[in-house]
Amino acid sequence: VEDSLAYFNTARYLRGEVSFSELRAPFPYRVLVPALAAYLPGDLRNTFAGINWISITIAASATALVVDRVGGSRKQAIFAALLLIFSVPTFWYGSYLLTDPGSICGRALFVLGVVSGQPWLALGAGLGATAVREENILLIFWLLAYRRVPILPGLAVLVAAAGWLLFVRWHLFSGLPRYV
Repeated sequence: VEDSLAYFNTARYLRGEVSFSELRAPFPYRVLVPALAAYLPGDLRNTFAGINWISITIAASATALVVDRVGGSRKQAIFAALLLIFSVPTFWYGSYLLTDPGSICGRALFVLGVVSGQPWLALGAGLGATAVREENILLIFWLLAYRRVPILPGLAVLVAAAGWLLFVRWHLFSGLPRYV
């Protein structure tokens, strides 16, 4: 998958193995998972696979807890977790060097925070998910729009998420060609 190569090259760049010219926008802007993979010792393919496996495991656990929190039975919670594990996105994205499993994990934790009435978990998951993929900033907007979090902490997290995106785009990886 072409996207996998772009994320792989981002991690290789962070390890000092390839030059900046090997990077293609927007993939380096989704830096959290490639940075974790680059930081961990060992072969990058294995570290990406490990991060993706852990992300999907956490997402499946969060999904089971969501079903439990809304009154589902133990069987339903296990079924929901298995459904996430064996879903097309997990099979498609989890098996490649992509950032989507990290994003799915952040979204699952976000939903758990909302359903459980734990705004700090929803805010933290929204911030972490935004660091994985930029479109997840919409999760924080949702929390503010539906008044699920106090306005000041919500705005602070939104500013932090936007600041992270700007830092990555204009400082960490400045000079990449524009993309649409």
